[in-house]
Amino acid sequence: MNYAPDLHKRIEQRLPLCFRRHVSTEDVLSEVWLDAVKHGESLRAMPDGRFRVWLRKSAEHNIINCGRRWFAEKRDMRREVALSSAALTNLGTVAAAQDQTPSSIQAKQELADSVQISLASLKSDYRRVLTMHYLHGEQLQTVAENMGRSPNAIGHLVDRARQKLGDRLGDVNRFFSDEFRPKRPANQDG
Repeated sequence: MNYAPDLHKRIEQRLPLCFRRHVSTEDVLSEVWLDAVKHGESLRAMPDGRFRVWLRKSAEHNIINCGRRWFAEKRDMRREVALSSAALTNLGTVAAAQDQTPSSIQAKQELADSVQISLASLKSDYRRVLTMHYLHGEQLQTVAENMGRSPNAIGHLVDRARQKLGDRLGDVNRFFSDEFRPKRPANQDG
């Protein structure tokens, strides 16, 4: 029997909005499955109805524990200050900076690693222009002066370099679950 869809829906309904920045429904669901594995033998003997109740109670307890962790004095969500995203994640421009769950942090790290590897595989001019402009935050005029080219030529070089980097990265959506996948703008065709 597949309990996951109902349990996922229940957790999503019960998870307070203030937790969602730090804890996803999938994180709570994972904790429930870990609890089930820990109590495996005693749960196998339970009838289906009792097992469903046990799963719901485990989900409730895990949500409460999330609240205890995040409202503890040292980690009070109300006192948090947003931090800027890492430069490599900004270069990817797909990371949802407001999402700080373990799964989103892992996805961002994987994206940053892929960007770094892909960036290293580019021709030196492409790598240099992207590094100077996006990672170091230099204006195109400054990049042009440093590389001995016109600002217009640097603009075109940046466009080509971004295209090559995108080709090497492929579909960046593979780094995100549906919940964290960047939303694409609606098709503007009439």
